[in-house]
Amino acid sequence: MTAPAPAGPASPAHTLRRERWLAAAIALAAFALRLIHLGRDSLWYDETVSVYLAGQPAAELIAHTARDIHPPLYYLLLRGWLLLTGYPTGQADLASHGLEFMAAFMSLFFGVLLVPLTWQLARRLGLRQPVPLLAALLIAVSPFGVWYSQEVRMYTLGAALGVVVLLATLPFLQRASSTACLRRAALLYALAAAAGMATLYYFAFLLVSLNLLVIAGLARLARSGDRPEQAGRTGLARLARSGDRPEQAGRTGLARLARSGDRPEQDNTTPHSSPFTFHAAPLALWLAAQAGALLLFLPWLPTAWRQATHPPVPPWRAMPQLLDALVESWTAITLGQSADPARFWPLLLLSLALVALGSIAFRRARSGINYSPFTIHQSTILLVATFGPLLLILLLSLWTPLYHVRYLFTYSPPFSILLAMGLAALWRRETRLGNALALTSLVLLLAGSAVALRSFWNDPAFTADDHRAAVRELAQRWRPG
Repeated sequence: MTAPAPAGPASPAHTLRRERWLAAAIALAAFALRLIHLGRDSLWYDETVSVYLAGQPAAELIAHTARDIHPPLYYLLLRGWLLLTGYPTGQADLASHGLEFMAAFMSLFFGVLLVPLTWQLARRLGLRQPVPLLAALLIAVSPFGVWYSQEVRMYTLGAALGVVVLLATLPFLQRASSTACLRRAALLYALAAAAGMATLYYFAFLLVSLNLLVIAGLARLARSGDRPEQAGRTGLARLARSGDRPEQAGRTGLARLARSGDRPEQDNTTPHSSPFTFHAAPLALWLAAQAGALLLFLPWLPTAWRQATHPPVPPWRAMPQLLDALVESWTAITLGQSADPARFWPLLLLSLALVALGSIAFRRARSGINYSPFTIHQSTILLVATFGPLLLILLLSLWTPLYHVRYLFTYSPPFSILLAMGLAALWRRETRLGNALALTSLVLLLAGSAVALRSFWNDPAFTADDHRAAVRELAQRWRPG
C-alpha cells in the first residue's frame, strides 16, 4: 500500500471562505456581548432628546434639528426604526423597557457592523492574517464600542460611515488602482461622506484628515514619477539591500502572488501609459468625490454653517489640560470610558508599546507582511485616520472648546487594526518568546476589556438615574386638579 499524499496548502478561495466564517463568528459574539443589559437603564438626557425627536413628524424633526447642534439623518433613521417596531410617538411604556431596548438596538446594529467593516478594512490594507481577525476580535470586545452600541445616539452610525469612507479612500492611495475602480470609490466616498456629515458635524475632521493624506500620497507619486524603469531600479536596490539572489527573489515574488490570489496581469505598478495620465485621473476623481459629497450635503450646508458660526447652544464644556485630554483619549480608545487610567496604566502602556512596535516592524519588513501597492504606509493611514481628527479638535479647541471624549468613537475603529499589527509583529518573530509575548498581550487586553465592561454594567457611577421610577410615582399620585 502506498502512503497517502500529504495535503497541500489550502487554496486562496478556501482560505478566504474560512476567514469569512471566523469573522462572522466574531461578529455574532459581538452581537451577543452588546445585548447584555441592553435597555436596562433609564434614558439619560441626550438619549431622551433622540427618542423625543424620533417621535415627531419628519418636518418638525428637521425643523428642530435646524435649531439644535446635530444634523437630522440619525434622528430620521431612528424615527423609521421606531415606526417599524411599534413606538411611533417615541413614548415609553411604564410597565416595560421596550422603548429603551428598541431605540438602543439601532445603535447596536451599527456597532456590530463595525466588526466586518474593520475586518474588511484590514484586508484592503494588504495586511495578511492574523491581523484582520485580531482587529475584528479587538473591536468586538472593545468597551468603547459596547458603550456606544448601547446608547441611543448617533456615534456607532458615524463610526460605521467613517470606515466606509476610509475604504473608499484606499484606492486613491494605491499605485495600481484602475480608473474604473477609482470611479466606484469616488461614488462610494461621496455618498458615505455626505451621510456622515448629515449624521455628525464632527465627521468633518475625519474628511479633512483624509484629504490631507490623499494629497500627500498624490504628491509623493508626482515626485517619484512612478515610471517602470524607476520601479525596476527600486526593486534592484531592495534586492541588493536584502542580499537575496535574483532567482530567490523571483520565487518570493511568485509565492506572494500565489498567496494573494491575483492574476499576473493584475500585478502592475503602472496601470497607465504615462505618468501624467496616472496622476491626473486619481486627482480629478478625488476632487469629483469631494464635489459630489458637497453637492449631496448642499441643502443642509447653510444650516450647518449657521450652527457652526452662531451655535444655538453656547460652548458648555471647558478645554481640559492637554495631558489630561491625551490620557483620557488613549484610555477610551483602548479600554473605554469606564476604565480608570490610574488603575489600568500598565495596559495603557502595553497598548502604546504594541502600536509603536507594529508600526515600526511593518515599516521595516521587506516581504510578506508589508507587501502592498500603497504609496503611503498602512500604519500611517491608520494613525492619520485615528489621531488626525483628534489633533484638529485639540487645535481648534484653543479658540473654542470642542473636545469631548465621546466624539473620538467616530474615529476609533482603525485603532484596533494598529493593536492587531503589534500583536502580529510579536507573533511573527517565530520564536517561543515572541509567541508567548503575543499571547500574553492578547490575554491581558481581553482581561482588561472584561474588567472595564464589568464596571460599565455594574458600577453605579456609570448607571443612569432611574427616571422611570419617578415617572411611575408621579403617574400613581396624579389626581384631577
